[in-house]
Amino acid sequence: PHRREWKRLVGRKGFMDYAQQLTENFILLVVAPSAPGHRRLMKLSYEERLSGGARSDKKGDGRLPIWKRALEGLGWRKKTFSLTMPAVALASSFHVEIPAPPDMEIVVARLSPRVLPDRSGSSKPPEDATDDSLVQRAHLYASNWHEEYIADAQIYLRAKRPGFLRAAMLTGWLATALLAGGYAFLSDITSSANSQTAGALLLVVPTFFAGALIRPDEHRLVSAALLGVRVLLAITLLTLLVAVGLLTGAASDVRESIWLGALGFAGVAAVALSVSYVLPRPPRE
Repeated sequence: PHRREWKRLVGRKGFMDYAQQLTENFILLVVAPSAPGHRRLMKLSYEERLSGGARSDKKGDGRLPIWKRALEGLGWRKKTFSLTMPAVALASSFHVEIPAPPDMEIVVARLSPRVLPDRSGSSKPPEDATDDSLVQRAHLYASNWHEEYIADAQIYLRAKRPGFLRAAMLTGWLATALLAGGYAFLSDITSSANSQTAGALLLVVPTFFAGALIRPDEHRLVSAALLGVRVLLAITLLTLLVAVGLLTGAASDVRESIWLGALGFAGVAAVALSVSYVLPRPPRE
């Protein structure tokens, strides 16, 4: 019965653009008049499944190469996400707030313009909007964007330095120091009188620190970002187990060589954990 009115509405300029953007954002269309001289703010919140943003370094199936995923797991490379903001030009000003998961921080957040597929992009592109680095919650603001533009919010994350990463680095260097001291006095600590005390010291102190690094309720994104760090910690504790085995009398004929090898692995792991603590660096102002 309203076919004529429907055709007239669909034929109006911009109606289908608004309808498409509303469906993409799952925003309820409501009438919210405001008094003259007053500004009305509409605050909307929604959740969606996060996946890595569309980047040129990805494979055709949407996944990063294995070596880049390994760098992310070691904490040497920023974890990147991209969220599309189709409604950025529907108001005179646009504000988006993006919180980081617990135990992570935002290295940098950026709101970049992109021309709609069916538009010409003839107007001057708006400038990128960025926020301060190393924040727990990013605030991005844009104003007076032309209607032919939408935005991509690009978020670069890393694990927080205090807490897990700091404890992991200290555990790595503590294990290396214990193994180095044990190698310097190997003949003394392998005697029957001192072997049990030395073995307990080698295991108890680093295990105490490593126990604090096990967090069952950890956010999945944090677990993925720290997977490589946990592998390095496992290697560190494995070298201590090897040393304890040597103290019990195993492989006595090649004890010195195996101990030196364990020390080398622990040292490499400690250096790698230190790099994980330092990288990735925030951008320079």
